[in-house]
Amino acid sequence: MKISTRVLFFLFILLFVLNISKSDVIAKTFAESTELNPYTVSIIGDSISYEPSYASVLNTNPVISVNTYAVGGTRIAGKNEELSFVNRTKDVKYDSDLIIIFGGTNDYSGMGTYSDLGDLTSTDLDTFYGAYNAMLNNIITKNPNSKIVLVTPIRRINDENPNILGYNLGNYVYAIQNIALNRGLVCIDLYNNKECDFINSKFRLNGVNMNFSNISNSRTFNLKNELITDGLHPSIEGHKIIAEQLLKYIQTM
Repeated sequence: MKISTRVLFFLFILLFVLNISKSDVIAKTFAESTELNPYTVSIIGDSISYEPSYASVLNTNPVISVNTYAVGGTRIAGKNEELSFVNRTKDVKYDSDLIIIFGGTNDYSGMGTYSDLGDLTSTDLDTFYGAYNAMLNNIITKNPNSKIVLVTPIRRINDENPNILGYNLGNYVYAIQNIALNRGLVCIDLYNNKECDFINSKFRLNGVNMNFSNISNSRTFNLKNELITDGLHPSIEGHKIIAEQLLKYIQTM
């Protein structure tokens, strides 16, 4: 009987160790974070997340430690694209308290690529829904203890115009919101956030207020204190605003 009890005890310890080893992180809350034990954040993104960006700004917070996994020009979908979000997140352990997924603008209109939307039941990795859900499955499997937040793309010039497949950027934003709702995940909607609407905000040129959405794509001048550099990518001032908005949510997690 004693031997049996001893064996059971060691089996329990072994199973406990094996269970812990499946995930290297037991996620903590932001409130539990300190400078010695910071809140770790992994950001999966495209060129908008490529540093220096809002990620760099977040990293200046003494209790936040950010690792950025951003590749310019990449989209969520893309079965045969090595660097698509769905492929590059396969089998990756991010070992962080929080994982932020910030993509979708290149699915709407990227470097000559567009993603069909599909729907919540789609499994095709060339559709936005199918790839997004597969990506989440990959991430959750390898990072079961990490919190996951989905971030919608920010506004971009002419984003209400349909792409070659007939979708505007808002259609992809709705898909992200729908996926988050279906999975019970937090969605930070920057597309509908007025603070991050750099396209329809007013800027100043030589002391005069101007609306960026009324300016030609082929500009030969620079806006003073501009928040978006080319109709798509924020300036560092724009990134500071994005970081402020994200931090509001991060501090509650």
